[in-house]
Order: sequence, then structure tokens, then C-alpha cells
Amino acid sequence: AAASASSSASLHLRNGKYSNNKQRNGFKNGSCELASTCDDDSNDDDNNKVTVVRPTPVVIFLVGGAWGSCDVTFSASAAASFVAHKLAFIYPSYTVYPHGDVQSMLQNINAIVRWTIQHSSALNINPSHIAIVGQSAGAHLGALAILKAYQQKSKWLKRVRLFCGLAGPYDIRDHYSFESNRGIENVSPMARAMRGCSNFAFYSPTTLAQQLMTAKTAIATDDSNIRLCLPHFLLIHSKPDYIVPLSASHKLHQILTNLGVDTEC
Repeated sequence: AAASASSSASLHLRNGKYSNNKQRNGFKNGSCELASTCDDDSNDDDNNKVTVVRPTPVVIFLVGGAWGSCDVTFSASAAASFVAHKLAFIYPSYTVYPHGDVQSMLQNINAIVRWTIQHSSALNINPSHIAIVGQSAGAHLGALAILKAYQQKSKWLKRVRLFCGLAGPYDIRDHYSFESNRGIENVSPMARAMRGCSNFAFYSPTTLAQQLMTAKTAIATDDSNIRLCLPHFLLIHSKPDYIVPLSASHKLHQILTNLGVDTEC
């Protein structure tokens, strides 16, 4: 699914079975689009010259859409800047409500990361330099996937060096209250995508981080293990934000900082 000599690439994945085509490298029920650039130092006077292109770091970008849509048009435009700076960029589609719920979305993200690692040689990317970047609902899903991967001791987590969240709603209970105050809680698919109000805490990154903090305090352990196992968290949020309040990022940042995780906000 890649040009083997490319030094940067943009790749669009959809969940499903892999297939090949000259124009589109696709997955069943969708497509996988690749744009790449290639540094080639060879010339007509030196046909035996071999150019070795080092594997590039890769960004996995999770677009938002209130857990009910996954329009990768924005992802494709974002990819251009990364490709121009010779970074690989993968922008997957994932299952959204009503075709699936948050558990389906997490399964998709886990599969995407594992697929990226498995095919790193073909994609000419460095499997130990993965960044997960999420926007809005995609930021919630990315943070949730990382924290649950830590709980479940998933092997892929050690490959992720950075998580960057863009205006993410990291506490579902808080965000439901925020939606209710705006009168859109029944219009938004969030509550249904989270399998109902009783599961809001279970699918909130802030709650998971707080649980880790409580467990660490209870057994009086240092934070070295968590610091080594979790990637750097960079939380970016505009002020003001009328869709997701800035407090969502501040709250997660504070808990992660107390937990000993390298975090910026």
C-alpha cells in the first residue's frame, strides 16, 4: 500500500479487506488513497547509484464528527502539509454511529495502528515513531484508545511517541451536560454512541486517567512506569470554543500531569 521508495506519503484507509489497484489501494467498503513524494538522487550518468531513503515518522490522523460522521475531506487537506515536510500521514475512516458504537471505533483504531506497524516496511515508515493526532471526537477516541491500551498492556502502545489532541471532549459526562445546556443532547449521537449514560465514565479519558492516579496513590508507587509507557500528550484547544469547551483539555492535562505523564496544554 505504498511506493517503496517514497520519503513521505499520505494514506487513506477504510476498515475492511485490503485490495490493490493502480489508482486506488483499497479496503472493502471503502478506499485507501496514497499520495507520496520521493527523493531520488540518481541521474543518467550514474545508473548504478542507489538512493536509500530512511523510513519516515508517521502521523495517524483521526478526524472528528461527533461520533456520527467521518468525513475525511478535512483529513486530506491536512495531509498536504505533512507530506510537504516529508512525513507519512495516514487518515483512516472508522465506523460511526448508527453503524457502530464507541467500542467499534476503538476496535478500528487498534486495528489501524497494528496494520501500520505490520506494513511499516512496505510503507517505508518508522514503526517506532508513530504519532496519533485526533480532532474533536477523534481526539476523544485517540486518547481513549491510548489509555485503554495502557490498561490492557497492548504491545503497540510502545510504538506511539506522541498523542496530539485538538479540541477534544475528554470527559463524556461533562460534555453531555454541556450539550444539554445547549439543548442538543438528543440531536447529538454521542450518548447513543457511548451505549447510554451509564457508560459515560467508562468511555471518558479523564476518568481512566483519574483511576490510574487513584491506583498509583493507593499502592504508593512512583510514576516511572506510567511515564515510560505512555506517549507525550499535547493538547491544543482554541479559546473560546463553542462546540467543546476549553475546560475539557485543561481537566485532562491536570490529571495527566498529576499522574506523571509528559503533557502540554
